[in-house]
Amino acid sequence: KKQVERNRKILGTFVMFVIILVMILFLIFKVFFKINTIQISGKNPYNETQIINAAGVSKGDSLLSCDEEKISDSIRRNLPYIYSATIKKKIPSTLIIETKSTSAFIAVQTVSGTALADKEGKVLEFASEDKTKGKIIKLEAGIAFPAKIGEKIFETESDNEQSRQLKDKEKTLKAVLDAINSSGIKDITLIDIKSTSNIYMTYQDRFRLNIGSISEIDYKLKAAVQIIASENKAAPSERGEIFLSNPDNIYVSPETN
Repeated sequence: KKQVERNRKILGTFVMFVIILVMILFLIFKVFFKINTIQISGKNPYNETQIINAAGVSKGDSLLSCDEEKISDSIRRNLPYIYSATIKKKIPSTLIIETKSTSAFIAVQTVSGTALADKEGKVLEFASEDKTKGKIIKLEAGIAFPAKIGEKIFETESDNEQSRQLKDKEKTLKAVLDAINSSGIKDITLIDIKSTSNIYMTYQDRFRLNIGSISEIDYKLKAAVQIIASENKAAPSERGEIFLSNPDNIYVSPETN
């Protein structure tokens, strides 16, 4: 009997401890440490209200309950010109949102019209012809890509002949963009992937770059950077074609008048 009574007391004490612990946690997450200040930093085309709305948070929310990854994803998805959003919590009541912006890099024909995408293929907006001029690269793919604002172009899931062709184009475009980023080549005005085995690019409307396939494309574009630098130094007005399709036999063919 005494043992039973002792066990009841132990159980009662444990239950009381759990209840108190739950109450403390409730107070910490729901009552204390509420968001009172939201600090936003970084240059981008959006105002603070737009960023806060996209984040899905507001003053009075529990700071500790905020999901940093979810907030970051929501901001980048709803505000496509934001490249990254780093979320930090400063106890007791401050949520910090640090943003980095991205910019239009390439104009892509999609089923919804001309889209502007960044260097990683993220669709930023659907744009008029005027917005595609200037330093934005024009893509000629011979196909219209499915596209949604805030998402990357390279995401086709259906499996039929048309989608397989599309996936081949997406794979090629991704490889080309990755190689442009890694090689550091500048002033490309046109990318032609109508044939994925015979890719062409145009540099400053002066040189046509004969790439061939995406095989060793990083090496090909790095070689192009060196050749262009040499050509710019020796003959800055020269025009022609740079043959890069065979990495073992890269050469320049000047334009003949």
